[in-house]
Amino acid sequence: MEETVATFEQWVRWVFDHPVATDVKDEWWWKDRADDEGGWLDRPPERALAFVISLFEDPTPYLSDYSDGQINQGLEFIVFSACSRHFSGLTDRSVDFELRSRCIRSLESLFRELIAQRTSDDVKIYTRPLDHMCDMLWDMVVKDAYDLKRNSDGTFRSVRDPEIDKVILGTLSRILAMPSIGCQQSALHGLGHLVWEAGIGTDVVQQYLDDHPSLRGDVREYALKAQAGKVL
Repeated sequence: MEETVATFEQWVRWVFDHPVATDVKDEWWWKDRADDEGGWLDRPPERALAFVISLFEDPTPYLSDYSDGQINQGLEFIVFSACSRHFSGLTDRSVDFELRSRCIRSLESLFRELIAQRTSDDVKIYTRPLDHMCDMLWDMVVKDAYDLKRNSDGTFRSVRDPEIDKVILGTLSRILAMPSIGCQQSALHGLGHLVWEAGIGTDVVQQYLDDHPSLRGDVREYALKAQAGKVL
């Protein structure tokens, strides 16, 4: 199949310019694309990661015309492996490490420049559209950051890239330091998964607890769960 060469601006419209579905089963990506995602991602992963970096490092100019609901829906499409292959390159060691790590670091800008201004102080009850992705993004980014390797007996095991996990940890640490309570909750969610999946991050959560002795009760309780790797 001949590759569809899309500009960055066309890609942004393809991801975000859709009505907001009222039900998960009606979200556009389940029905409005061919098996090859319309040809848009039938290409090396480097281009997908480069597009994501361009958007996440400076999101406001490109997303200002979209509603929070559209942005939430588009972000889910990008990061969720069941919806698209945008983030599949993060664990592909044949892809340049700097490109992969820059993509992860770009999430810090996405949170600071866009998500922090458009979420509530308790993202877990989903009172604003972007509370959903603020809360759940790391479920998809941290938990899915592994490759499946075949064992000699035909079974499979998950293998994580410790260098990528370090980049995730650094990014989460910086988001945790943002003044937005919603972003702090999000970072704690990601750190909880990182503690469970990679065995790192407990010291970052402890420093957060030490630095915030007057935390809201529910946030402190969630931080303790994250430190134990027991987030949902």
